Amino acid sequence: MKKKVIIPIIAVILVLIIGVVSFVIINNNKIVSTITLDINPSIEINLNKNEKVINVIALNDDAEDIIDDNFKGKNIEETLNTITDNLVEKGYANEGDLLEVILYTDGIISDKEFEEKLTKAFREKRISPDIIVVENVTEEDEELAKKYNISPAKVSYIK
Repeated sequence: MKKKVIIPIIAVILVLIIGVVSFVIINNNKIVSTITLDINPSIEINLNKNEKVINVIALNDDAEDIIDDNFKGKNIEETLNTITDNLVEKGYANEGDLLEVILYTDGIISDKEFEEKLTKAFREKRISPDIIVVENVTEEDEELAKKYNISPAKVSYIK
């Protein structure tokens, strides 16, 4: 009689464990913020609710050199430090440069919050960023960006 009671209880517990684990995995891989950096290279960073990187996408050929690391699961500060290190190493930025950066954020991270993190990462390399924040990207910007292989934020800024 005890076996008949224990087996359904174990089954229910297993289903609950699988459900909770699945929920956690899905929520940790849900994009809640997207950040686009246009320096040439152009890079897109996708974050989860804990500001952990889900992925980093090269938006042009130059960005392929910059994002050669695996960023998944890293925090945003660590990711920015690696990206700025790679920009210097690959010659896209040098100590003492004034570097123009077009920034666009979409989601729960604010422009201001990310701008501060980005400025800090560049200043640690003795690079002065001139950050231009793009407030809005339209569907037309997205279409033009695909056509010209640049980010929608850069299209919006140029317009």
